[in-house]
Amino acid sequence: MAMMFAGPVAIMMMLLGGMSNDLLDAVPTEAYWKAHHGVESVTAESIRPFLAADSSEPGDIDALIGRLGHERFAEREDATRRLMAMGPAALPAIRRATESDELEIATRAREIKQRLMEVNQQKAIDRLMAIRTLGELKDRESLPALRNLTRGDDPMVADYARGAIDRIEGRKWVRPVTSRAELEQDLALVSGDMGIVGQFQMLPMRENGGVDAILKALPRELVGEPEALTNEIMRELIGVAYQTGNFRISSVTFGVSEEVGSNVGRAVFVVRGLYNPTAVTALLTESMRAVSVLGGQPHEPKVIHGQRFIAMKPEVAYLHMPAPDRLIFVAGANDRELKLQELAQLLRDQPRTPAFAPEMQALINRVDRNRPMWVAARLKEDYQKALGTEVLDSIIFSMRLDDGRLRLEAQARGENADEVAELAGNIRATLDEGIAELEGEAERVAALKPMADFVKSIRIEARDGIIEARGDMGENAGFVLPMFWMMSGSQARGVQGVEADAAPMPQPLPAE
Repeated sequence: MAMMFAGPVAIMMMLLGGMSNDLLDAVPTEAYWKAHHGVESVTAESIRPFLAADSSEPGDIDALIGRLGHERFAEREDATRRLMAMGPAALPAIRRATESDELEIATRAREIKQRLMEVNQQKAIDRLMAIRTLGELKDRESLPALRNLTRGDDPMVADYARGAIDRIEGRKWVRPVTSRAELEQDLALVSGDMGIVGQFQMLPMRENGGVDAILKALPRELVGEPEALTNEIMRELIGVAYQTGNFRISSVTFGVSEEVGSNVGRAVFVVRGLYNPTAVTALLTESMRAVSVLGGQPHEPKVIHGQRFIAMKPEVAYLHMPAPDRLIFVAGANDRELKLQELAQLLRDQPRTPAFAPEMQALINRVDRNRPMWVAARLKEDYQKALGTEVLDSIIFSMRLDDGRLRLEAQARGENADEVAELAGNIRATLDEGIAELEGEAERVAALKPMADFVKSIRIEARDGIIEARGDMGENAGFVLPMFWMMSGSQARGVQGVEADAAPMPQPLPAE
């Protein structure tokens, strides 16, 4: 049970708390080399060989591919072994062979391609971990090779190499962040009839972040046995990395439509960072092929205005990967609600400024968009029902960094000042009851004290139809945010006298 909760919480702590925004950061280098390569003593000499890229020559690959369809089983098996031995260098030809008219060749080529891609990803992850390890070891002998890697065509490898060089030469390593101009461009892609709009920039990474820092922050009751949890997290994340490649998130821009329901509504997410589009595309393509093998109908990517959208769930969710540093996910109630034509036109035209409906634009204009996290929401009927109140018309939520401390601010507005003031009073009363219960829990579980301190810091004020709330997470955002997220549902319902397990799950709103 502890591991089931600790895994998701650990990832949230990494992303939200400045512990990391990079998948592999959660994996301790020594544990990785021991678990995946049996390296008991990690030294620069044992790690340097992993820096080299695969340099195998494809050889007479066409002849071997032809032998995949040989009438003799032994010949087919021998050709398969030889193609596997060629490694990732054989992938381009193998991919072409998957489209062969000969069933045996196409089938074997697909199997070989899948296995080679897994090997290729494993070697790519080994290389990134080797770069990071040599930086941690401050191995000056690897500097020439690392400098050469910064000039390569793989942006993830180049960035890792720059980070390792900085560590070796004693400079502070600072990862690239999303620029203000890029954030505005991303915001333009979620323009239109949105009711909720927001942006999150990952906080600056802390030194010595990752899983070790996470385990120190999490309560013992949640962690259980630290070594077992470390291995569990590492196994899960490496499994993901071996399929998709490493990925990093620098910022997320999102928009959700004004109306939501079973037959209406959409959401658009624009993610900045670094990832491997080839690996992700291959993974999705294989998933679609598996659907067809099981009797389903595979869906070809949609190409609109020159923009390629890959179906994650046909007519409902699509992925667009324009570059290794940007990924766009769009989901909707149906094909019409997705509005892929509009999104494709925005991608083609590349507007630099957003264009929302006047009311939404006015709300966003009240937000300080230089803050690392902010959300603006216009509360029409669907959202009011979801919140359980018709009093509020809009909410603005933001976070700001102040001398290393993360401070939260929220402002909600409604037309009826008396009803807004009454709602503020109810919120205060709920917080007061929650604080008493949380402080009791914090006495039993010391690691919950940062969350108790945060809830105690929240101040609620109401005036002229406006509720303002402020809270101080201090330097504990990486722990407070995910724990607050995980516990808030049951904690808040418990305050209201409702058992957490008995609380009804929110249901989709009916179509109009």
